[in-house]
Amino acid sequence: MTDDQQVSAGPSGDGLAHPPAASMSARVYVLAKVSPGALEEFVRQASHMQGVARVSAVTGSFDAVVTVEDESTAKALRTVLKGILGIPGVVETQTLVEVPLE
Repeated sequence: MTDDQQVSAGPSGDGLAHPPAASMSARVYVLAKVSPGALEEFVRQASHMQGVARVSAVTGSFDAVVTVEDESTAKALRTVLKGILGIPGVVETQTLVEVPLE
């Protein structure tokens, strides 16, 4: 997998980006740093989690960005706490909650 590849989870499982469902009102971004050699497995596992809309391998201080979408911020953060943080190889994360300006 190259640094610019993206994997999107979704009902179709086709690996393509899908627009969020109309009922989704919260979006959280997780910046993840993983152990050397663990990136592909991290992307695979994260992309199959319910609520994960997209996983992108990136360059810079972090190795991946995970976009979590759910009907509430609390539910999206539960996905982070109970799912993403439990993936083997996760060394560090930073979680960003999207703030709608409208």
